[in-house]
Amino acid sequence: MVPPTPTAEVTLPSSSDLTYAENCNGINRKNNIDAFVQLLPGLKRSDLMYFAEKLFDLFPNGSPEANNLLWKGLQKADRPALSSLQELMRTSLRRDFISDLPTEVVMKIFGYLDYKTLLSCEEVCKSWNNISHQSYYFWKNLFMKDFVSETDVEAEFNKEYAWVKQRLSKLAVPAQIAKVVYKRRTIIARRWKDPTFNPRRITLPSQGDSVITCLQFDDDKIVAGSADNAIYIYDTETGELRSTLEGHTGGVWAMKYSGNTLASGSTDRSVRIWNIKQGKCTHIFKGHVSTVRCMEIIEPQQIGTDDLGRPIMYPDSPLLVTGSRDHTLYVWKFPVTGEDEELPEEPIELEEDKNPYFVRVLRGHTNSVRAVCGYANIVVSSSYDSNARVWDLRTGECLWLLAGHTERIYSCVLDVKRNRCITGSVDNTCFL
Repeated sequence: MVPPTPTAEVTLPSSSDLTYAENCNGINRKNNIDAFVQLLPGLKRSDLMYFAEKLFDLFPNGSPEANNLLWKGLQKADRPALSSLQELMRTSLRRDFISDLPTEVVMKIFGYLDYKTLLSCEEVCKSWNNISHQSYYFWKNLFMKDFVSETDVEAEFNKEYAWVKQRLSKLAVPAQIAKVVYKRRTIIARRWKDPTFNPRRITLPSQGDSVITCLQFDDDKIVAGSADNAIYIYDTETGELRSTLEGHTGGVWAMKYSGNTLASGSTDRSVRIWNIKQGKCTHIFKGHVSTVRCMEIIEPQQIGTDDLGRPIMYPDSPLLVTGSRDHTLYVWKFPVTGEDEELPEEPIELEEDKNPYFVRVLRGHTNSVRAVCGYANIVVSSSYDSNARVWDLRTGECLWLLAGHTERIYSCVLDVKRNRCITGSVDNTCFL
């Protein structure tokens, strides 16, 4: 079919022209459009597409003519095209007013959310997810608000934050660490309240029928002293026996470790120092004349400042305080050894008068010393004589005699923050 001859002379715009109107050259606009319509059947598909785009440019956005053209185009579209258009329109119509607000306002809004809402917000879009991960204060504030039972909740958060940070990848950002801290505490709280929760239990392999007399553990190992003269070291995660420390000739009734160095006291009246990783005894301290029943490792702590504002630390290096059924407490320098340090084949056996690690003896109790605790220069000991004593390690002086119990005292703890100690006795009471 041959298209009709146009009634007016028309200059056909090329694809390089900016607008169709630029080639009208004064010809009446209506006549141009009529002539153009008559030429449509003879145009190439690419030219038709070009002129369709230019046709939309002739009308203002939102005008009835533009809307009518759009509607006509939609009627010609198939279902796949309409489906794609629908998704495109849904995305285009979204308005993220949160991201348009100042950062301070956004942080304030998110700060009012509970953890469930905050987690839901992270799934809304990338920008909200980024906002949630910008600051660890969201999770810290939630922690402090939801777990107010702690005496010093902020200190508790900081302690747990440091613990989690040490175990996460070094690439973890503060917000992620804080989120894990909150998640961990929430899970623990939920389990305590769930009567159907069945906690994981590991039964350590039996080493006989002897009594486990003392125990200490961390995330890596469990160390147990036994009445069968040995010390057993287990893997915390699996419960497998890693090693056995043997050397005492009597039951092990007291034990403490710091890092890779462990101290133990026994009914054989000796104190032994061990390298945990190598499983070797490095030193044997002698001095007590009866069972070593309790001990404490005193780490260096700041106890003040000098005239120049510099911190005063005590002790200079870790100390070991041991209590015995001989009524005394001995103070020793704690001989720390490295994991891979070369050690002597046999332990160094040292008598009291020739021991370079010996510091002093604390005398005053009139019966067995059953428990000891300490911090910096202060040590508290409790005894079967029904009394507790407070000592200054710098001088060896007994600062206070704490009387009141009517029976043997079996335990004591030192509350440094409140400057007090608590004792528990066979008389069924606790004293503060």
